[in-house]
Amino acid sequence: MSSLDWWHPQFLDNIEVSKVKDFFRVEMGGKALTFTTPMLRIPFGLDKNYNNITIKFQCLQEDEDHEDFMDFLKNLEEKISELTGVPRDILPSQISKHPGYPELFNTRVISSSKNGIGTDVVDSDGTPVNIYTLEKGDTCKIKMMVDSIRPYKGKFWYKLKCKKIVCVK
Repeated sequence: MSSLDWWHPQFLDNIEVSKVKDFFRVEMGGKALTFTTPMLRIPFGLDKNYNNITIKFQCLQEDEDHEDFMDFLKNLEEKISELTGVPRDILPSQISKHPGYPELFNTRVISSSKNGIGTDVVDSDGTPVNIYTLEKGDTCKIKMMVDSIRPYKGKFWYKLKCKKIVCVK
């Protein structure tokens, strides 16, 4: 069942959550939960804070899947809350809404101080691309991973991490 992707009707039903010490793992078929996004736009470029690189994405409004994908992300957060037993008011959403603008969602690039950038970034031909060349307005397709859910300052936090970014520009 691990070959399902976000648009499949049974995708959310096949999510597994396990508690390990003080955090939760989110998996499907014994592996980290992953899915491939539709085409997305980078509206602001990269945001680098300390050793973390974050990217906000928005769906292409002209893409017929854009509303379905944002609904999927909302339903994913509800499913995570249900499976972990963590109430929604202490599980902050990765989706941000501002009146008059398309919804955005926050992601993080996989990185560590020891191993550097762990997210693969390639162009549409598969040629490696330097992540720091990604710019505002670029379009990409992303292989996302749901990171573990961890407590911090009275809330539980999860991150959507970019495993692979395919740039279409």
